[in-house]
Amino acid sequence: VSADRALAAGDTATARRAFVDLAGESRPGDGPHHLATIRLFGLLAGDPTQLERAARTLEAHATAYPDSTRVRAAMHAQMALGLARAGDLETGERALVEARRRLSSDRHGPLDEAAARLALFAGARDSALARAARSLVEPELDAPGLTSRLRLFAVIEAADSTEVARVGEALRALWTSPRSFDPGPTMRAMAEHPASAGRAAALAFLAETAAEVGRPDIAMTLRRHVVERYPASAEAPGALLALARTAPADEARAWLERLIVGYPESALAPLARRMLSELQPTGT
Repeated sequence: VSADRALAAGDTATARRAFVDLAGESRPGDGPHHLATIRLFGLLAGDPTQLERAARTLEAHATAYPDSTRVRAAMHAQMALGLARAGDLETGERALVEARRRLSSDRHGPLDEAAARLALFAGARDSALARAARSLVEPELDAPGLTSRLRLFAVIEAADSTEVARVGEALRALWTSPRSFDPGPTMRAMAEHPASAGRAAALAFLAETAAEVGRPDIAMTLRRHVVERYPASAEAPGALLALARTAPADEARAWLERLIVGYPESALAPLARRMLSELQPTGT
């Protein structure tokens, strides 16, 4: 609970200490120890300055839980993406190759998903598409995992090679240097190229990544662009809903009304109506 509260407040250092304490106060094989090890690893792998410590934590988990191969596959995937976040795609690729060697073939789904993302960062559309397709056939894949991988596959499949190159470059820059990232060059470069049917999906995916790495301002700019430039796209209702969720009340109402009126048949319209009713002023 302490770690989760720290994470909610953006204090990853305190969260790491809490997970270290929990792992130290419990024994391998106990639920708290397993959970603390996994959560600690996730924080370490997401910090470019903590990758060596993350690697040691991964090895310790493999020793303590040799049968937990499904979890370990996801951890190896996180490690590869962490290396990419540190700006080292080549080492990330090698880490995935080594993980495949160590894990049984029915546990390669997370590795294929991570490999698809690395190929996308490199702008290699064909490789990214093939890897994303392989990630979809993992046995016993849960609904959230399937949704995430389908989303990745759909974005790569719908965009053309030029868009993949531009978006991949932007995604890599967002991951490695989120604070200094400027979407302007990417937007201008894409504007010079005829839009494919997947342009809106690619921009929406870039917006989601911006939000994940702590750049809600960029996410808002990209979502506004999707709404204004590609109103007939399948991504427009989702962009409107995302804008409403992050806007002040008055502005949120305007976005929700636009979604309800403009996309009454959208699966998101009922949710937008509920959100709008909750935002209506009371006592008048």
